[in-house]
Amino acid sequence: MKVIYVIIASLLLVSAMAGNRKCRALALSGGGDKGSYEAAVYIALVNLLEPEDIAYDVLTGVSAGSLNACGLSAFAPNEGPEASEFIFGLWNSISSSDIFTMWPKGILNGIFEQKGAVNNRPLIDFVTSKTQGRTVKRKVTFALADANNLDYVRYDYNASDSIPDDLIESAIGSSAIPFVFPNIQRGDRVLVDGGSIWNLDIESAIRRCFEIIDDEEDIIIDTIS
Repeated sequence: MKVIYVIIASLLLVSAMAGNRKCRALALSGGGDKGSYEAAVYIALVNLLEPEDIAYDVLTGVSAGSLNACGLSAFAPNEGPEASEFIFGLWNSISSSDIFTMWPKGILNGIFEQKGAVNNRPLIDFVTSKTQGRTVKRKVTFALADANNLDYVRYDYNASDSIPDDLIESAIGSSAIPFVFPNIQRGDRVLVDGGSIWNLDIESAIRRCFEIIDDEEDIIIDTIS
């Protein structure tokens, strides 16, 4: 009989724990170099809140927020201190030369021939170098705008053993200010800065949390704008 009681007690405990499951999401907005402010707010949250309060299962990003979300996605929900140290180092080390360079034939050539006034190849290389050897450890979504029809386009990624081939491109495309940085072409879509349409993607935070839990009352969303 004792064995039966232990099994029943264990099942009740598991059921209770499942009922307490929450999904925490962090939605990061755009804002160019204000991404550094956003990173500082995240670091403050890690330092001031309890670990479970910043154990975000889902990250969503728009524009500069996508670059932060890309970096943070390489850390598991329970790795807040490590993620904050990484994001601090990211913004503390970046300079304008890591973001863009001029095209050899000038701005007009860039706009009409290269899809953007300046060349953001340095930013692609910078983000690639910082994420090299890392994996995706939580759900992350980047929001972009389709310049052809003004659709809001989201790209979802899940935890995996590697960084998907198009993840960095999606994050950088989300911050591709129209006519300034080159757009991204995927099929019939011409993708640019998601902030051109909407600067904070809370909808995806909710949608992706429903991949984890069933009750909207168990969704907790923090935003940095």
